[in-house]
Amino acid sequence: MSISSRPRSRRAKRTMIAYLVISVLSILIDRIYAQFGHGVYSAPMSLAFLYSLLGGALVFMLLWLFGPEDEDIWHSRLLFNLYNSGIAALMTGSLLKGVLDIAGTSSPYIIVYRLVGWLLLGIGILGFLGTAGKHTQYGR
Repeated sequence: MSISSRPRSRRAKRTMIAYLVISVLSILIDRIYAQFGHGVYSAPMSLAFLYSLLGGALVFMLLWLFGPEDEDIWHSRLLFNLYNSGIAALMTGSLLKGVLDIAGTSSPYIIVYRLVGWLLLGIGILGFLGTAGKHTQYGR
């Protein structure tokens, strides 16, 4: 069966588009903040869009193109939310680190964003992979 003839996941497509918009907004935030940063740049802020672009849009584009249909893939809303929360925590931590770098200060709590973000991402991915073949109606 060709890719074009099989039904695709509408939720994966919507999520992919949302992550693309978030990536563009992240780039705009970086560019606007750079205008007021007196020429000071921060790599964590400039590269924050990569979390939503690679971890969000690319992953969901692949699910949209090659993954199973909605009723087979979205078996757990909790895993979907954990994965997306991980991306959000990583992006927020990166943007906050960028703001603090530009301001010339730091915070010992930035590492919490990375730890929680990667933990949530890992739980979401492992949970999805562990239950990928099982179909339930919970969490819809």
